[in-house]
Amino acid sequence: MKLRGAVIERPGVHFAIAAVKRSVIDNRFEAGMTLQHLNTVFPGMHVVLVSQDSPEAPAYYGRSDLVQLMNEVSSDRIEWQEYTIE
Repeated sequence: MKLRGAVIERPGVHFAIAAVKRSVIDNRFEAGMTLQHLNTVFPGMHVVLVSQDSPEAPAYYGRSDLVQLMNEVSSDRIEWQEYTIE
């Protein structure tokens, strides 16, 4: 399975973001399971889920301070990569 994601590095903060469907973010159980699964892709990092599948602003799920930081980052500045999940 392919995943679109990025590693975000800011002074004092290092974490990952992963693009998912909005339905994942809207379901706390599924979001939690997805975060656990992504620990294998981004070991040792906190992960924030992002949904961009609507014309509205992106929706985020994860640690509140990291979500706040992502709300302040312009999405065109993110260096997205494709990851393979087994």
